[in-house]
Amino acid sequence: MVWKQNVYRHWLDKEPEHGEISDHTQCRLGQWYYEGDGAQTYQSMPSFASLDKPHADVHQGGLLALERILKDDLQGSLKGILLMESASDETFAVLERLGREMGK
Repeated sequence: MVWKQNVYRHWLDKEPEHGEISDHTQCRLGQWYYEGDGAQTYQSMPSFASLDKPHADVHQGGLLALERILKDDLQGSLKGILLMESASDETFAVLERLGREMGK
């Protein structure tokens, strides 16, 4: 959520990202997934592998939105926002499934 807030803040102000907008491997969830407890403890759970693509798409959409808004391409930018939000919903759904698997 913090990552998406940064995207929206930069998007609304038409500001370049200045390094605050990380890719999907460097954000907190990405670090958990690739290097932290996620990778070490939960990778054998069925839902774990299905988290990678939607999470990457969140970042892809957000970065696309910023790239396009800086070029005054509102339609292209909105496509990025829609991808980011759709992928975010899917990411949260996978995290909920993973949480249920952890509780078993």
